Amino acid sequence: MVPQALLDRAGRGGATGGTGGIGSMLAELLGASQRAVPQALLASGFRFTAPGAASIWGLGA
Repeated sequence: MVPQALLDRAGRGGATGGTGGIGSMLAELLGASQRAVPQALLASGFRFTAPGAASIWGLGA
């Protein structure tokens, strides 16, 4: 679930900031997603890979 504040920011960034706005919005979304992952999953080998465009979520990699 994406917080409304991020959706609002994404709309403004896409309309006025071009790729820079989109890039920062994606960075915020990835950061929020990473913080939302339970520590139990991280401890069991579930990894979040922000730079991986092809596979955002990686298992044990």
